[in-house]
Amino acid sequence: MNKRKTRSHYFFKLFCFFCAGLFFFQISCSKKPIEKKDALDNLKDMCFKKYGFIVTVDQKDKHLIFLTFTEHPFNSDEENQRVSEITRVLQYSLSKIEDKIEFCHIITRDTISGLEKKYVYKIDDLKKYSLSLIDKKEFKKRTLYNIDNNIYLLGKKRLEFFFESLPSQTLDDILRINPQISLKIFSKELLDHLLESSMKRYMTYEILEQKTKAVSQNRMLFYCKVKHSFEKKSTFLKSSFTYPNGSIINFIIGINNASYLSVRISNIYTFNNNISDSKEIPDSIKGQPHPDLWRQQDFYISSFENHDFFAHLIAQRVTTDLLNTIHRKGKRSEIKSIEGSFKINSDKKSLIFLFRPNGRSSGDITFKNVNEMCIENTKTICKIYDFYDFDTIELMLPERGIFKSIRKEDL
Repeated sequence: MNKRKTRSHYFFKLFCFFCAGLFFFQISCSKKPIEKKDALDNLKDMCFKKYGFIVTVDQKDKHLIFLTFTEHPFNSDEENQRVSEITRVLQYSLSKIEDKIEFCHIITRDTISGLEKKYVYKIDDLKKYSLSLIDKKEFKKRTLYNIDNNIYLLGKKRLEFFFESLPSQTLDDILRINPQISLKIFSKELLDHLLESSMKRYMTYEILEQKTKAVSQNRMLFYCKVKHSFEKKSTFLKSSFTYPNGSIINFIIGINNASYLSVRISNIYTFNNNISDSKEIPDSIKGQPHPDLWRQQDFYISSFENHDFFAHLIAQRVTTDLLNTIHRKGKRSEIKSIEGSFKINSDKKSLIFLFRPNGRSSGDITFKNVNEMCIENTKTICKIYDFYDFDTIELMLPERGIFKSIRKEDL
């Protein structure tokens, strides 16, 4: 009898454990992970609620991107504080960030000058910094920095000026005032339209809608829906015009990065209602969604991998050491900067460093000194990140090409 009770008690406990296990299994299965959009919105909300500034947050593959605006020049207290605050928000949210995210990009745009500064660091380094495994100085040394034109802001200003001045300019005026523009950039419809300027008066071009699409680091497409109004001169018929008075003209305009604080118009296309009907617009643009469906995208992030990041970081560390030596110690250098990249060619993986000469035949810091700086900084990065997935280091000059090749085994 006791054995029967013991056996029943045993099976009862086993049944209870089974039910409990099934219950918790169902709960774990029904618990939904945080959606990507919700996670990005949480970061955006935290920036606003905790520090009071608006930020755009996006994700592209392994890259988390923050875009924010400042009203003061770079290296100001406002810009440095903004970057620090975004970094702190990320520190608070590390447990909620997807495991696949490896890099964080912070873009700060100066709304006055038209410049932007980009910071890129590895999420793993942020974790180490948060756990005090590396200090603030080392964390900064592991962060990429870059200052460039804000193509969105400069392009927007450029197009506002273009449409404002268009009524008072003939085609010859446009080509004379904008020497970088050639007839090649105009679509046939637009050329016909511009040639009709002498047949009109009181012309205006009103931008009703504008969208952007960043297609590369140095190029952005602008879609402008423009209302064109005018009064025809009495000697011409209404049917004489490509676009009648009050017409809505759809423009797709390519804006390219040019030089410091300068962008240029690279292409101008027009279409009526259906973009695919236009013979002038290239297939590379036609193949994209209709501009009405464009998601506003005013920055571009290239999806680089670890080896690209390490190559850029090594080059930055060498360039920083060079500049510090030049400015602090009053030294002269034969090299002014280094650019880093990673290439795979015929199964050979290479870290490539392009030396930018200073135009001097001699200096306190020679080519040999810079070679040694490249090798030492490569050793440091390899040790920090346990990075040995390359075969050679290639040192190059712009006109001479590769002047030195070092095998990984010889480091």
